[in-house]
Amino acid sequence: MINKYQTFYFLSNSFDKKTGVATFEFSLDNEVFFKEEINFKSQGKTPKGLSDLHIALGVSYYKTYLPKNIVIKNYELSKKQAQFWEMFYKKGLGEFCYRNKVDISYLKFPYKEGLDNKDLPSFDNEKKIVIPVGGGKDSTVVLEAIKASKYKPRAISVGFPRPIKDTIDKSGLDNIVIERKISENIKDLKDALNGHVPISGIIAFILLCAGQIYDFNYVLMANEASANQGNTGDVNHQWSKSFEFEEAYNEYVSENIIKGFNYISFLRPLSELHIAKLFSTLTNYHDVFTSCNKAFKLDKEKRIDYWCASCDKCRFVFLILAVFMKKQDLVKIFKKNMLNDMDNLKGYEELTGLSGIKPFECVGEIGECVVAFNNLSNEWQEDFVVKNIVKRLPKNENLQDYLKL
Repeated sequence: MINKYQTFYFLSNSFDKKTGVATFEFSLDNEVFFKEEINFKSQGKTPKGLSDLHIALGVSYYKTYLPKNIVIKNYELSKKQAQFWEMFYKKGLGEFCYRNKVDISYLKFPYKEGLDNKDLPSFDNEKKIVIPVGGGKDSTVVLEAIKASKYKPRAISVGFPRPIKDTIDKSGLDNIVIERKISENIKDLKDALNGHVPISGIIAFILLCAGQIYDFNYVLMANEASANQGNTGDVNHQWSKSFEFEEAYNEYVSENIIKGFNYISFLRPLSELHIAKLFSTLTNYHDVFTSCNKAFKLDKEKRIDYWCASCDKCRFVFLILAVFMKKQDLVKIFKKNMLNDMDNLKGYEELTGLSGIKPFECVGEIGECVVAFNNLSNEWQEDFVVKNIVKRLPKNENLQDYLKL
């Protein structure tokens, strides 16, 4: 029930220097209260940016009823900071608003004129790298590329589901694990709105605090070029993976929190097809990687272990890997030939732009999917989905165009 509550409060936040647990409190009209914990699992000084992380985490609770007013206790924003957070919430909740048919153009963050952040702390100039691992193909490509360099990266993750654990084990890298515990009572709000939040943006602020605790100043993300492409109008499911977010985030951090922290999308120049080609050669990871979101559900009891083979993410990953892998090897990974499954036809029509809109999921560009279908080898040509779709696709794009830097 939208606007059931009038004001969303950012209450207190704290960091336990002995346990490494950060606590964040929120409320709706001082009637409904939420408490979230981030366990950094290491002793240390209170990191700069804890209050900014507080605001980032708040999007998960603000979306429940979308109050018109924002109150931030014990922390003041400059006008430019407030503008950043308005963008973070409005664009980060773009899909949420589209699906729920709501408008939050009224949202304004409070600010104070004349705030000065000139005397900020700074990281040293030595490159100390972490690579966030999500358990899928993209971060694995980054892992192997940086392992081959002169640097000694560490892996890092928020949560530790099986695909992430197994990927890190295969990499042989030291790893950092951070745990996020969302307020349990959010599940009790039966009339609350629900939907997508800018999770990558939230994690970016978690990583900033972790960098100060674990002493790293370079975060190499695995966000690729297609994250910049939206779904419909101004709505982009992957907005917090986009270059727009990355650029705004780095500016926000350097101007308001700490200097010398670098959040970089290492794969930004590459297409999803290019990344798939690189990953197809990393056979050591083929039996452990998973991109299906059902393997990463917050409720551990609802997680599956590998691939559901019936969602947009599974469909997309299967398709682009089919261009570069043998059928028997790919089917072994997914336990199903998704290109010969009539139940997946509608989903593939959406991925290729033949119907609907680009799925609200972390998938590549429509043009990439068209090119992928047009470049499948002969062993796929008699499969149901392929036979049905290829004849309806344009033939004006070239695979090599997607494999250039």
